[in-house]
Amino acid sequence: MKKLLALAIIAATSPSAFASNQITDVITNRFNASYIEAHFLIPDNSAGRCNVQVREMSYPNTVLFEEESRNEPGSPSDLRQWADFEVPFPYRNQEKQVRITCPTASGDVVHTRNLPAPPKITFDLKGVSNADGSVDISGGMFVEGRASGTYCRSISTSAVVGHELFTQTLLDTAGFYSSYINVAEHVPYGLIYNTGLARFECHGEGGTTVELLEFSANLNDELVFTQQTTNWY
Repeated sequence: MKKLLALAIIAATSPSAFASNQITDVITNRFNASYIEAHFLIPDNSAGRCNVQVREMSYPNTVLFEEESRNEPGSPSDLRQWADFEVPFPYRNQEKQVRITCPTASGDVVHTRNLPAPPKITFDLKGVSNADGSVDISGGMFVEGRASGTYCRSISTSAVVGHELFTQTLLDTAGFYSSYINVAEHVPYGLIYNTGLARFECHGEGGTTVELLEFSANLNDELVFTQQTTNWY
């Protein structure tokens, strides 16, 4: 008798025993500014496919992309649906909102999910030459991560021989929301060519931001830094 009672309790509390009139189990992808996925369970009393929109957060009435949901591949239930979008370059650095609208017998049910923008990097650097011909680089870079867990790294080009600029500075920057990263680099004499590029990558929940920073030596052998291009992935 006790065994039968236990089985009855399990059956009554199984997931299929719960009816939901809401959009539930919503999962959106992270760490990618060029692609958006949304997976979700539609309401049990849904009257059909759901409308999925991607909107600008700064202008909530502006719909960037829109499509009808479809069955999730491999799902045994029609209740599990999804939609996906390729994000063109001009929209990748914006904070966005996924808006899911499902028609039901009692009216539309709406669920929204905000997506952060990729990190933003601002440089404040200067390079001063010393009497022995070496160069000291000071200042910093402000990284607005726009979500927790942001981290950065740098890859320098051949403008500096045998010396990776900024790499040591960025080793311990994992896991921040926003941060000002102090820079203090000493480049010995003879290692700097006339000009070069440093590639910075900051990875966050909203995607990856890649900055190309040009540095060149002027007539006083000082380094001048110019922010060149920005890309988001």
